[in-house]
Amino acid sequence: MEDECLESHQMSKRSFQILVIPFFRNHDQNFQYCIFKRADESYWQAIAGGGGIEESPIQAATREVVEETGISHTAQYFQLETISSIPAYYFQDLDCSHQKPYVIPNYCFAVKVPD
Repeated sequence: MEDECLESHQMSKRSFQILVIPFFRNHDQNFQYCIFKRADESYWQAIAGGGGIEESPIQAATREVVEETGISHTAQYFQLETISSIPAYYFQDLDCSHQKPYVIPNYCFAVKVPD
């Protein structure tokens, strides 16, 4: 059973999280930002998701944006200087590992929506 747990953990392991804030600059040169209300939890947030072992933070950010919004992968992305940590206990897919990390890094990005 422990081997199955570890194998499952390795397949679903999140090595980091990403947060992406879509933005638009209107004709008055003012910025507008987009956040989304989650249907499953009823709270508001930017685009978020987990990155895999074989994926860089920018690849994960691009993938999540395309999956969740349909914004093109060719849009202009900006890595923000903010990096935070999320306690690992928030991720159920890490619960069975005896080598579970204490925190998961969270990389932040912005994506410019063309129109």
